[in-house]
Amino acid sequence: MDQKGPIIENVEKSTNDYIAQNRFKFFALLVLMVAISVAFVLYTHANAGYVAIFFLIACLFIYSYVQSKIEHKFVQQFGASIGFDYAPTGDMSSVDGKLFKTGHGQKIYDVLSSVRNERDSRVYSFQFTIGYGKGSHTYNMTVFETTFQNEMPDIMLVSRGSVFSAGIVQLFDKSEHIELEGDFNNYFTLRVPKGYETEAYQIFTPDIMADLIDKAKELCFEFNAHKLYIYSSGSITTREKFQAIFDLADWLDDLFSRNTRAINVPAASAGQ
Repeated sequence: MDQKGPIIENVEKSTNDYIAQNRFKFFALLVLMVAISVAFVLYTHANAGYVAIFFLIACLFIYSYVQSKIEHKFVQQFGASIGFDYAPTGDMSSVDGKLFKTGHGQKIYDVLSSVRNERDSRVYSFQFTIGYGKGSHTYNMTVFETTFQNEMPDIMLVSRGSVFSAGIVQLFDKSEHIELEGDFNNYFTLRVPKGYETEAYQIFTPDIMADLIDKAKELCFEFNAHKLYIYSSGSITTREKFQAIFDLADWLDDLFSRNTRAINVPAASAGQ
């Protein structure tokens, strides 16, 4: 695929356009795959229905392959537009939030990194799988990460509207749940380690709670040691949405940094 192609605004549209522009090449590939499947049926005397199944699998594989390539390029282009460096994969040992320990098969990919507001920042995709076999389900998230100088307790704010809400809440002991004032609890669940309630009240002041309800009620947040993680469900596949969520995460990063400057817990206690 051409690495110097046009700017990708929408991954799905660009995928469809690319396949349409190269339809003869993909058609020939499908014909080859069908021929192979027909030969397999004739040789093994298998059910002829396998040809149709193989054809559908081949179509899905081709589409997914092209879409994946375009999505990688899309993230790379977006990173360049905001001054971030791109790496195709990331090291799981570089993250330590509770969500990163969920399920199995965890991986970080399409990593954008830079320094913003004098703090190391990254944006990346995170994938993990819950369950095994036919009952398994693979989830994707977009994560915005900022590194603070001071140590933070492991505080997590879970959006009740997130598809991961129930699973994330189970990662914390029930005794770690505290409620804040007003209708904030209708939108978020707050989990705080025992003994760090004061820090939570210091971070989630009334003005911040109002801003979160108004602008970020679909996002989840975790403070862990030196880092703030902002989790957005699913992959972001349009430039307009990516820019909007990036701007929101950047604004939230600055918002939280003002309320966390005075917090500095012992390193041994931060991740508890």
